[in-house]
Amino acid sequence: MIEARVGSLHVYPVKGCGGIGLTSATVAITGLTTQGVGDREWMVVDRDGRFMSQRELPRLALLRTHARADRPGTVVLPMRERIFNPSRETRTILNRAGTIGPAAQELCQTLFAAEGRVGQRKLWGIVGLADRYPRRLLDAACAQALQEGLYSYRHVKVLTEHLVEQALAQIDAQPLPASAPLTQDHPLIRSADIYAELFTVAAQAQLPLNPDPEDHPA
Repeated sequence: MIEARVGSLHVYPVKGCGGIGLTSATVAITGLTTQGVGDREWMVVDRDGRFMSQRELPRLALLRTHARADRPGTVVLPMRERIFNPSRETRTILNRAGTIGPAAQELCQTLFAAEGRVGQRKLWGIVGLADRYPRRLLDAACAQALQEGLYSYRHVKVLTEHLVEQALAQIDAQPLPASAPLTQDHPLIRSADIYAELFTVAAQAQLPLNPDPEDHPA
């Protein structure tokens, strides 16, 4: 006896177009439904009302149906279908994040993938922390934020400030180095007799302040 297993389930709300992969569904009289959308409830027709399929127009497979978001007129794209297409400003932010460190770059890319260009303000805030805090500590804070799954600017700022406080506390705990005593005896320091001789020669070589005009005829 051959054992069979279901590998995946899909519904096609628009007949002939791309489908939606399901993790759960409701079995109705008309078939599977998800979030109130059934299978093959609509179809694409031409001007004459004739049904169009992918056999005639393969590009119909590119038309997808997505679940509605909280706001009317918007959709929520699955993570596997989100295209990483940053604008010039976003690319600048991501390049700047790369100069901070690998963790900062990964965090900013993750944040952009999740929120898109709407999250650019958070991205600017995160990379801007490099102007106030050491980049090494900021990158360490981003790595910790990635581990915790919290990508907000405020959280990264708090983590960075905590790491800075720890670093300063370690510096304060270290004993101060002993200061070197002052000395006038060193191979690079000339003796006072040499300077006295130099001043004497310079004083003798000075011209009189009021020279006699007869000594310098025009």
